[in-house]
This record gives sequence, structure tokens and C-alpha cells, in this order.
Amino acid sequence: METGARRASLVVLEGVLNATFTGAGGGLELDLATPGGGARLNGQRGTDVRMILNPDGTTTYSSSVAAPNSRPTAGAFRLGANHAVTIGPNGRVGRVVKASEAPLTHRPRN
Repeated sequence: METGARRASLVVLEGVLNATFTGAGGGLELDLATPGGGARLNGQRGTDVRMILNPDGTTTYSSSVAAPNSRPTAGAFRLGANHAVTIGPNGRVGRVVKASEAPLTHRPRN
């Protein structure tokens, strides 16, 4: 039985990546390679992450559910629920800021 974290790698060249970490076990390490460098996201089950490759060469990471420990090319950051950080094209980590609250969703009523 495997007990350690599993690892996956993705190359993202443009656009938006939405990821929810699922499954049982010791979590997941997600290596993301981007034109501006990349990051390693470490999350447990239920971690919800969004990555946006911006037109100016920066990359913005946000988390709306859980707090992954993350490590970009230079430095490190931890995102709490509803927080975001932007990484410069040189790998420089910006300030972690509170993002706007995620909208509440409700089941349709019949």
C-alpha cells in the first residue's frame, strides 16, 4: 500500500487551469511548468487551485477551498482559502492577498 504523496507534472502554455485534488492517501504534488518558470503545488484531498497565465507574462495562483503549500521557481507561498498570489515572469513571488469571496451556489428548487 502506497502511503506517500503522489506526483504529477503538467506543462501549461496559455490560459487557465482549474484543479481540485481528489483521492485518498498522502496528498499530491503537482509540478506546473509555465513560460515564466512554474511552481510545485502540494495539496491534500479537497484542495482547489486556479492558475491563470496572464498576458503580461505573470502567473496568478488562487485557492478557494483549501490551503496548499506551494513552491514556485524562487521563494515559497501558502494560500489560505480565498487568497491569491502573482508570480512574476522572473519567478519573483508577489504578496499573498485576499481574493474576492467565491459566490455561493445553491441547488435548484423544484
